[in-house]
Amino acid sequence: MREGGDILAQVIAINENYVFLNAGLKSESRVAVEEFLSDDGIMDINVGDTVEVEVEMLENGLGEAVLSRRNARRKKAWEKMKAAMESDGVIEGVIQSRVKGGFSVLCDGVRAFLPGSLVDVFPIADQNALVGQRMEFKPIKINNAKNSVVLSRRAIIERNMTNCEGGEATPFNEGDRINGTVRSITDYGAFIEIGNGVFGLLHITDISWKHVASVSDVLSVGDTVDVVIVRVIPEKGRISLSMKRLQPDPWEFFDRSHPVGSRVFGKVVRLEDYGAFVEVAEGVQGLVHSSEISWKRKSFSSSKVWQIGEEMEVMVLEIDKTRHRVSLGSKQCQPNPWQEFAAAYRKGDTIKGIVSSINEHGMFVELPGEIDGLVRLSDLSYEEDGAQAVLSYKKDQEVETTVLSIDVERERIGLGIKQLSDGEFETFASKHLKGTKIMGLVSGYAPKGAHVKLAENVRAYLPINEISESRVEKVEDHVKEGEEMEFILIDIDRKNHRAIVSLKERDRSLREKSLRDNNARPSSKLGDLLQAKLEESKADNAAKAKNSD
Repeated sequence: MREGGDILAQVIAINENYVFLNAGLKSESRVAVEEFLSDDGIMDINVGDTVEVEVEMLENGLGEAVLSRRNARRKKAWEKMKAAMESDGVIEGVIQSRVKGGFSVLCDGVRAFLPGSLVDVFPIADQNALVGQRMEFKPIKINNAKNSVVLSRRAIIERNMTNCEGGEATPFNEGDRINGTVRSITDYGAFIEIGNGVFGLLHITDISWKHVASVSDVLSVGDTVDVVIVRVIPEKGRISLSMKRLQPDPWEFFDRSHPVGSRVFGKVVRLEDYGAFVEVAEGVQGLVHSSEISWKRKSFSSSKVWQIGEEMEVMVLEIDKTRHRVSLGSKQCQPNPWQEFAAAYRKGDTIKGIVSSINEHGMFVELPGEIDGLVRLSDLSYEEDGAQAVLSYKKDQEVETTVLSIDVERERIGLGIKQLSDGEFETFASKHLKGTKIMGLVSGYAPKGAHVKLAENVRAYLPINEISESRVEKVEDHVKEGEEMEFILIDIDRKNHRAIVSLKERDRSLREKSLRDNNARPSSKLGDLLQAKLEESKADNAAKAKNSD
């Protein structure tokens, strides 16, 4: 009885969250229900059963013994794996999920790795079908330091094939047509006795030109079948068989009867996360990828649109006879909203839409036809940074935009909001020359200047060095937001669609005018002198006139 050791305990109660154990200690112990679930997720104990557990702690802060069923199971699983490794034996496990390069397998609570190349002797078209299945595996590599295990399913299949087929030379040749009997069925195919105690493997992919989900759906032990030998490897004692090659190859003339671009009705036979498989001819199934289901959405779940057995119209998009694959499309049989939009609108048109989503690229706007156009961050505002400007918009908000581009082939529509003012700005720029006096309203501050509103959709920028001839440290000390002022237009920035205005030039212009006015008016002393001379001249003239009389 020590920490880290294994002891036996009796199950005395089970509730929704815990299993209560009596291990002969001071008190009962409780262990989470999850530790008693099998690799298949099934509770494998009942009240009264005796189980082996590990003592994690003889007594915790509450005076309870802490026991672990999971740790004890892992120890046993590791011992079993090492024994199987040394004796060339097998272990059982459940394939949990697909991971990079293969599958994750759970073997009595120990997670192991099954490389994709060691799954089967033949390529498996639908590897997702293996997830959740309990199978036998052969441990081929164990690393105690890293607690990692590598498994092989292929080794067991090859060994079964060798044991069943026998290693002796056979009188059979590739291409021979033979009558055989089904002797055993596996998840990957069936072993057929073809005579004289010689067996061949009929792989699941060679049973029919149609997709076969399970061998047992088509064959049963004891069935007599006609097969053709497709491969003989005497040194390994292997014979590969095929049933489908005795049937007419539906792919041979498929491209002639169903050329690319043709429409055809088919039946949905299988639904996957990535699309739907549709049987368009006897033995020929094509994939309608999720991206080819609807014009309106790039990715669409096929299970939300169709049901197995439902008939639908599709278009043949691509045919690969070598790999026996055909790509189909459903949206191509529906009106193309992108073409309809391109026919109704042109670049520069104004259009209203509803904001459908906002992300790091910009703002998507739903347009007529339930298709989306993108307003990039850089096309939101001339004044603000795009990341800041987008904060003023919300989902489901109606916005007015300008059509910037239409790409029907790539299904993309570019929209802009800041471009709505382009027309008014160009009109303003054509009517106002540099040096023009103009009234404007200070609408805000910029890092090195101020924003000025000249008209409803015409804005200007007042640089900090154009405020005064003296050095300006703070813009707000010289101009106030909301103040209307007179400016001088000094430049037109067509790239950023704004005018450049100046207060410094306005003040300089006022000083020069004042100086000109002063130079045109005589000084006060000179005026007085002229006035005295004028009075003296008048007096002389009056005296002369009197003497003459």
